[in-house]
Amino acid sequence: MSSSGGRSAPSSAALQENERGAANDGGRPRCRQGREPKAAAVGKLADSAEQHAKSAEAFAKNANQYAQEAKESAEKAEAYEREQERKRREESLKEESGKGDAPKLSAGEEAALKAAGITPEMLAAARELDDKGFLGFLKEHGAEILVSLLGLDNVKACFTKVDIEACVWTLIGALP
Repeated sequence: MSSSGGRSAPSSAALQENERGAANDGGRPRCRQGREPKAAAVGKLADSAEQHAKSAEAFAKNANQYAQEAKESAEKAEAYEREQERKRREESLKEESGKGDAPKLSAGEEAALKAAGITPEMLAAARELDDKGFLGFLKEHGAEILVSLLGLDNVKACFTKVDIEACVWTLIGALP
């Protein structure tokens, strides 16, 4: 026997035994002692790794779904907050400048009005005029003819009173 690296070369009897065993095992050569348990352990580790990968994939899908739900909830909360803020502003405006309820002027504003020659009566008249709106102002100053010529009275009747005749006349007036 020759030694190479501290090991002895297998004998011809051992090689023949290995070949006979391979023939009996369906053509697979026999592994050295101790390798079959390691292969089984590696197979178990591979199965375990596959299970962990599938589990991680499922968790990732769930996390994606939870993130989408959180985003939708945040958008709904933002929309709700915007609506609440709009309502608060609307209520504040109603309280500040309701019909006949003029906001109080500061001392600086009153001084500026006096310096400009505007009396409290003039300011009240201007606020009254503001409350009437544009059409009220036009009607008060003889613009009924202008409103009628433009067909604005038919448009208003069409949409506010659902007057079919007014709607027809509005369409006819709109034709070139």
